[in-house]
Amino acid sequence: MMKNAASYKCDTDDFETECTHLGLPPEHSKMLGRVYASNLDVLKQYVKNSIPKEPALESVVVLEEKTPSPALRYSRNGKITVCQLTNDQLCAMRSVKNNNSLDMDFVWDMIKSKFME
Repeated sequence: MMKNAASYKCDTDDFETECTHLGLPPEHSKMLGRVYASNLDVLKQYVKNSIPKEPALESVVVLEEKTPSPALRYSRNGKITVCQLTNDQLCAMRSVKNNNSLDMDFVWDMIKSKFME
């Protein structure tokens, strides 16, 4: 109960009220509310750490030369994927180049929005 309450940022008073509505005696609800309040930071950190995360991109290469249309080749978990790019997407990628390297967050956002459904 506490983990779920922390994941929804439930207020301590609301947590106590819900415990009482579930049938716990008021004194038990108050005690659980105190335990919840004193451990809220730990619970929030636990919830944050338990969220599955996408693995990082290992490499990203924009293929412009010797191809009929521009493409993006990226590697993640050793798997290589090639996605065709429109000229607008290629221009957008060029506009965020920083020190001759692409911003990986921008590339990953583009991959998710354009190629993953």
